[in-house]
This record gives sequence, C-alpha cells and structure tokens, in this order.
Amino acid sequence: MKQLPIGKSDFKKVIDGNYYYIDKSLFIKEVIDADAEILLFPRPRRFGKTLNLSMLRYFFDCNEKDGHKFFENLAIWQVGEKYREWQGKYPVVFLTFKDVKKGDWTQCYNKIVNIIINEIEHHKYLLNSDKLSDVEKSFLKRLLHKEGSSDDYEFSLLNLTHYLFKHFNTRPFLLIDEYDTPIHTGYLEGHYKETIGFIGNLLSGGLKDNSSLEKGIVTGALRISKESIFTDLNNLDTHSVLSNYYSNWFGLTEDEVNKILVDFNLKDHKEKVSHWYNGYRFGREVIYNPWSIINYINKPENGFQTYWINTSSNELVRDLIIDGGAYLKADIGTLINNGTLEKSIRENIVFGTLRLSEDIVWSLLLFSGYLKKIETIVKGRTRLVKLEIPNEEVRIYYETVIRDWMTMAVGGEKHRELLNSLVNGNIERFEDLLEEFFASILSFHDPGKDEPERVYQAFILGMLVGLQDEYEIKSNRESGYGRYDVLVIPKDTTRRGIVIELKKLNKRRNEKVEDALESALKQIEEKKYSQALLDRGIKNILKLGIVADGKKVWVKEG
Repeated sequence: MKQLPIGKSDFKKVIDGNYYYIDKSLFIKEVIDADAEILLFPRPRRFGKTLNLSMLRYFFDCNEKDGHKFFENLAIWQVGEKYREWQGKYPVVFLTFKDVKKGDWTQCYNKIVNIIINEIEHHKYLLNSDKLSDVEKSFLKRLLHKEGSSDDYEFSLLNLTHYLFKHFNTRPFLLIDEYDTPIHTGYLEGHYKETIGFIGNLLSGGLKDNSSLEKGIVTGALRISKESIFTDLNNLDTHSVLSNYYSNWFGLTEDEVNKILVDFNLKDHKEKVSHWYNGYRFGREVIYNPWSIINYINKPENGFQTYWINTSSNELVRDLIIDGGAYLKADIGTLINNGTLEKSIRENIVFGTLRLSEDIVWSLLLFSGYLKKIETIVKGRTRLVKLEIPNEEVRIYYETVIRDWMTMAVGGEKHRELLNSLVNGNIERFEDLLEEFFASILSFHDPGKDEPERVYQAFILGMLVGLQDEYEIKSNRESGYGRYDVLVIPKDTTRRGIVIELKKLNKRRNEKVEDALESALKQIEEKKYSQALLDRGIKNILKLGIVADGKKVWVKEG
C-alpha cells in the first residue's frame, strides 16, 4: 500500500516518491483550454492549491528534463496529442507565499525577497543569455545579491517574464500560490498597509497588461480588493467556491474519497468520514477536506480529530467572532445548532472593512472554509446565499470559540456552576448566575428593536455549548404546535430535559415581569413544546420561562 503524501506539496516528489496520488492532471487541460489569460482560484487553506500549481509547473516547464515521465501514467497523457504537445514547451515562473507569516514588515519583506531571489536563481542561465542586454542582466544581478531597491523587487515579475520571453522567444507561465497569506498576516500583525502595497505592485506588474505572458494562474484563500490588487485586470477570470467551473480540482470529490477508503480498506468508515470532513460545496460539486481525509486515513486508530482546524490560521476568524456584536453571535449560535443563514456575500474582500461590515465577515467565513453554500436565493434585486456549517470538524471549532468567549467574559468555573445549576434544577441559583452573566457580557445596546429575543437566545445558546457532550441543544425547531426557543435534550433519557421560552419585557405596554413569565410558561404548555422530549422517551421535563430587560433577567419554573 502506497504511503500518503502528508505535508508533501511538491508534485515531483509525490510522483518520484511513489506516494498515493489522486489524479488531478486534467486540471492541466482546463488551464490550456481557458480563454482567459489570468485565472484566479480562491480556495480554503490546505485544499491542494500548492500541489496543483506545482503540477502545472512540472508539466509546462521547458527547463525540467524528462518532465514527461511524471505524467505518462496520468489522465492528461491519455486525452490526446494536442495536450501532450504543451508538455515541457514553456518557461515557468513559480512563487509560493504559503509560508510568509512573519510578525513585522521587515521580516515579511525579507521573506518575500528571498522567495523572489530563489526563483531568479532557478533562471540564472539568463545571465549568460545573448538575448538580454547588459542593463537587464545587471538588474537580475542586483536582485540576486540583495542589492535591489523595493521598487526593483516590485518590478521583478514583470521584468523576469519579459527576459524569459526574450531568451526563449516563448511566452512564460506565471504561477503564484497563496498570494494572500502575507496580506492576511499583515492585517493580523499590524503591517497590512506595507504588505498590500508591495504585493499589489508585485502582482499587478507581473499580471496586468503583460504582453510577455502566456498565462497566469493565481491561488489564495480570498479575492482581496484593495490598492490595485487585481484592479483593472481585464484579462482576469475568477473562479471562487461559488463558481460552477473548475469546481472539482481543489479538494476531494465524493468518488475520490470513496476510492481512497476502498484502497485503504476503510470503506465501512464512509458515514463517519462524511460527517466529520464532508459538507463543502464548490459550485455544483460536493467536496471533502483533503488535509483531514488523508490525516485520518493515515492513522484511523487515532479516531476522528480536528486536523484542518488545528493547522489552519484561525486567529482572525476567532477574533471576529469574539469581538463581533450580539447579532453576529446570535447567528453563530443558529449555525452551531444546525440552523442556516441567508446572507449577502461579497466576492471581493477588503480587510480594512472587516469590523465595519458583517457582509464581509460572512464572506470571509465562506471563502475560508468555515461555512458552505447551500443555494443562492434571489429576492427582487437582492442575491443572498444560504449558509451552514460544513461538517463536525468546523462545528467543534465554533463551539470552542463560543466557550472561549464565555470563559473570557465570566470565567470557566462560574460557567460550569451555571450549567450545573440548570441541569440540576436549582433555578434560584441559575437565575442569579444568569443575571451576573448578562451584566458581564451583554451591552445595553445589544438587544435591538428588531427580533430582541434573538439576542438573548444567542446568549443562552452560547452558554449551553458547554453541555454538548451530554446533551443535544436545539433551537427554533417545530414541536407540538409551534417553534420552541431552546430545547436541552439529554442523551441519557433518564435525565431531565429542559424547555426554555425567552421573552423581552415589553415596557411600552407597561408589561409586568410576572405577567411576562406567565406568558412564556403558558406558551410552552399551549404549543406543547415538550412533545419533542416526550417523543424521545424523556419524561422528566423542566419548563422554564425567562424574561430579560437590558441586563436584568428573571426565571420561573412551570
């Protein structure tokens, strides 16, 4: 049985090393057939972008001796002479920025410069070319010796592709992998302006109106719109996770996962594998997370783990959720409890507006792999995307973030005490702790005029995440004759189940607290919200009415 290529992103090493390889070589055909000169593929981290671009490099590169041997047993070699003729006929410039994660701009800049220098070293033969002028050779030497200015390095891709065209009389391919990793890091580490300025000039120089270029292929997690990155690129064709084209080349399809499981004698694991790592939808394709799949298959005895989440850069997502407003947390609570959201999605991300626009937050979560598209909904002139959490691995991450938020706000020990008081039926203590939590976490301005109970419900759902090991937490589901607010369903049916109905005190009508509590309990009875628990064989049921007003809260047992 072949070894899995865990952590291997160099195509040549994968093939030479006889590692297990899912054949994605027909992606080469798609690139050749594309009308656009520049193709941009935004995909989540660790979905095979680097390996695919490395494959393109070895296929097209005229400097790779015997490159054909890597492809003779792959699908691209079987589709006709037309495509085989492209093999080994073009100069290639290949840069990957996937490891540019330095803390300050000086370190980041030096790392990028070193990547550029390494690629120029790959084409060092140009220094002896009789097609290049002394000025052009002098430019390359300055870069190689780290004597170039910032402007020199920003023009490096434009000039290098131009020199390669002159030398070979053949236009080169320009392959840029994970272009946005330095920008992402720059935003987190405080050097966003410098990073996006440099990367923007570097890429636009190499890609915009570059007459020396055959094709450019760019990958990243996001399409970033700011200060000339991809601005005015009329020859650019973007295919994000929402596009129906090129949807099966990044990540693993259903058939590919089935084949791997059969090959590694794990066919019976399919259902749980799907639950943990399936769920993405790129265009019309159902896609699995390849990093988690191969790590699980490598050591299935270790059980199902959060492989992708543990290796991805999650700081930004975590900070956006924790620092976000009550309605953002309300929506996260809905998602954790198997709900869906309908949101406006922007294909272009502007990091500077992340904390100003929730649309940008939802867009980032979708394109980064933390959400999946179910369908597109058109309402008049508005296009919305229905979203949900893709799989168990990502759901666990959201639950962890919410737990962290609760712990930061009120402390882990008190959080556990609050949950224990609820499940043990100590309602007086539960009410005291709940009000203390409301005072610590909720702003007076958070519960807005629209759907006010929704904010309180989000808080309750976030709080109850701590019970997920022993209870199912459900919200806004049909039971009896209506939709309950929150249901706490014990996995052990001998334990107590809990029905919660939430109300915001209506001061405009001079509503009294006691009347609001009675109304909540009456609704539980009249709508028969307990039926969902009874259907599970749970007979011990606690019915709670909760009424909130700002940071004040009252609880009554029915």
